[in-house]
Amino acid sequence: MRAASQPDGRALPAAPIDLDGFALTDAMRRWAAATVPSLDVEYETDQFVSHFRGEGTRRRSWPDEWQKWMRRSAKYASERQTRQAPGRPGPTAAARPSTTDQRVLAAREAGRRVQAKLDALKQEQHA
Repeated sequence: MRAASQPDGRALPAAPIDLDGFALTDAMRRWAAATVPSLDVEYETDQFVSHFRGEGTRRRSWPDEWQKWMRRSAKYASERQTRQAPGRPGPTAAARPSTTDQRVLAAREAGRRVQAKLDALKQEQHA
């Protein structure tokens, strides 16, 4: 999409999302279906409007900003899916145990070693 402009070609002044009358159009839905088909367009649009209404942000072209939001959301969703995919190599949060997990694993291993020594002592006593 091109930036919105006035009939004389000058750029429109930046406006808050509520004053610009932003609404999801059929053309925007078609663009989203072709460009970011995995996104829930209604949900992402609600997030978009809530975010910019809450921030009080002003933009010259809300449809352009919406497209940017949708592309970014699709990128983030793809990255989350890649990080969570099982069996993928590389350092991810799921692949690296936390410090607490490491300590618990170390304590369990120490307990197994102690139990093995106790079992060996009991066998020596009964032999």
